[in-house]
Parts: sequence; C-alpha cells; structure tokens
Amino acid sequence: MTFRVADIRPLRLACVLVLIALAAWHLRLSLLLQSEYSDRKVADPEVAYQRNPRMLTWHGKQLHLVEADTAGAERLYRQALAVNPVFIPAWLGLAELKNDTGDRAAADRLLDRADQLTAEVNRYRWDKVLVAHQMGRRDILERDLAWLAAEATGKTRDDALRLAFSLWPEPAELMRVMGADNLASLFHYAVRSRRVDEAAILWAGLGETAAAQDRKQVADFVELLLRQDRVEQAGAVWRQVFGPEPLLHDGSFADKPLNTAFGWRLGKVQGSSWRVAKGEGDEPARALRLQFNHLENIDFRHVSQIVPLTGGRAYRLTGQWKSLSLTTDQRPYLEVLGYKCTTEPARTEMIEPSQPWRTFSLDFTVPADCHAMTVQVRRKASLQIDNQLGGELWLADLGLAPTTIAIGPLEEVDQ
Repeated sequence: MTFRVADIRPLRLACVLVLIALAAWHLRLSLLLQSEYSDRKVADPEVAYQRNPRMLTWHGKQLHLVEADTAGAERLYRQALAVNPVFIPAWLGLAELKNDTGDRAAADRLLDRADQLTAEVNRYRWDKVLVAHQMGRRDILERDLAWLAAEATGKTRDDALRLAFSLWPEPAELMRVMGADNLASLFHYAVRSRRVDEAAILWAGLGETAAAQDRKQVADFVELLLRQDRVEQAGAVWRQVFGPEPLLHDGSFADKPLNTAFGWRLGKVQGSSWRVAKGEGDEPARALRLQFNHLENIDFRHVSQIVPLTGGRAYRLTGQWKSLSLTTDQRPYLEVLGYKCTTEPARTEMIEPSQPWRTFSLDFTVPADCHAMTVQVRRKASLQIDNQLGGELWLADLGLAPTTIAIGPLEEVDQ
C-alpha cells in the first residue's frame, strides 16, 4: 500500500493547527504568569483569574499582607479553593488570615485540613511550617522540621535548621525534638553558623558515630574550637576522628593540604611558590618543594602546622631536607613555638645554600600549660643590600615523637 502526498496533507494541516493552538495557550499562560511580577494592577482578579487558583491565591495574599483587605483576600482564597479544592497555598493563606484576624479556632481547622491533604505530599512542608510557626503549632513544627532537616536540601534545609535552633535554643531539647537521626545535620549546621557551644554539645551527643563524620566538616569544627581558644578540646576531637598517630599530620605530604585545623597550612606569598614533587631512585617518594624567585626579601612563615601535644613533655621533630642555590645570609630553617601559649621557640640551623638530602632533628619541650605547638618553615628578612631570596628547598618525611629528655629535676618523659 502506498501513500500519496495529497493523502497526508490533511494530517500535516491538523498537526500545524495543533501546534498553533499549543503556542497560543503557552503565550496566554506566560502573560498570566508575567502579570504576577508586573507593576500594573489587575482591577478585578476575581474575574481576570477566575479559573487560575495560583493567581487567585497570589492576589489574595497581596490583599491580606499588603493592603490589609482581609475580606477581599478571603474571597479570593475561597474562589481558588472552589476551582481546586486541594490547592494547599490557598488553605494555608486562609489559615494565616484567620489567625491574623483572631479567629484561632477557624485557623486551626484550616491548618489541620491542609495538614491532612499533605499527609503524603512533601512539596508544601516548608510553607506549612511557616504558618504553623506563626500559630505556635508545635505539633506540626516538631514533625515537619525533623523531616525537613533529614530530607530537604539546599536553602530549605538550612532555613529549617535555623528555625529549629531558634525554637529550641537548649541543645538537649533540640536533640530530643529533632531526633537522633538528625544529630549529624544539627552538628554540621551549628559548625557552619559558628555556634561553638551548641556544636560541642551536639558532638558529644553523636557518641560512637562521631568518628564516622565527614572529615572536612570535623576539621571545620576543630578550626572553630581553635579560634575560640579551646585548644585542648580541639585536640581531643581531632584525635577521635583522625587518630592519635602520627602526631604530625601527613608528614609525607601525600594529601592535599587542609589549610585548617591541625593540617598543613600552605599560604601564598609574593616571591615564592610550592608544589609536591615525586622523588626518583633513593630520594623520598614525595617532598614539599619550595621555590624562591630571587625578587623579594621574604619574611617567610607560610608553611606551618599546629600540632596537638601533651603539656609537660619533650618531643623530637625529625625529617629530611635538601637545598639548591639558596641566596642571602638569611636562609630557611624549621621552628617550633607554642600555639597560644608562651614558650621559647626551638630552631634548627639554617639549611646550607646547596646540599643533598640529609636528615635533621630538633628537640623541644612543651610547657605544662600548652596543648599544642606550631611547626613552621621560617626565614627572616635579611638586613643586607643583597637581600632577595632565591633558590629551592625540599622537605620530606617529617615526623614527631616523644623523647626521654628530662624536663624537671624529678620528672622524665617515657618514650
């Protein structure tokens, strides 16, 4: 059986007409939607949008909240529900309106109706929470905020968590209401919003699951504790997740620098650059390579790590280093000094201008009132005319260990 062109022309014409009708419908819908954001007021929205519950509800909210025309707003809400009896924004708008006009019994009934209609629908949970918050309906707030904290994403989830923290400022009550399944979400939000006291209590509430938390977020918590001078607590949290050993984190430079907490902090400074280089043959597998471009008299302290240690003990810093063509009378060395505590810095000798791979060690003691020390690469600015630092420095296999150096007349630290 064959088809002629004349046979398919009516079908093509019908398809064209359908497409034109769809385009016209989309154009009309676009104009209606655009009017929502237009400065031009609609004289009679009950007529203009008589079959559009979304626009009727939007104009009802404008009458209610902007023009204080509660009677007109209620007519629009009810007209929207006459068109679509399950249009939740209209139910919520009516509940909010009745609450504002003092008819609390009607407001509760309307909100309960919206709650029933959304029993299996999650789309309007946040809108429902906002109305429930205005009405003080803790039953809906507790249930839906817990769901939003666990299931929502992005801004909605953060808004839900923010509201939960404001409603239940006591961490114990917050944990009870939001449930054990939301502890991690509450903890992460507390860290992001710099609520250090709440974050510390929530961390303790995580218990055995704390060590399984995302390491980046735990490092953010540790940094928050450090900024609040809670150094000992920061060390305990760090060891709980990252482990007690090794004392110096990532001494082989195998990972990307954390630039926070008790990880390596590698800052940028004009006149130098860094990268992790792979060794060959008998060289260390990886090394931090610092390059100085002979253009700046650098006061360098831009490679450092805060290390949580026990006060009243002695330690030894060890590692390997090499150099090539370092200039000026002031060359790099390693330094250990107290973090937020007073102690005399311990320093290695300056590295030679050029030397092959060699091992080094540096002994130091931690004062009894110290809970952390800073290990850093240091180079002081030169006072000579020829003071611009050039050349290269490599560091590898850094480590820290306790030693048996005596600290007091009757005290010795076990290795």
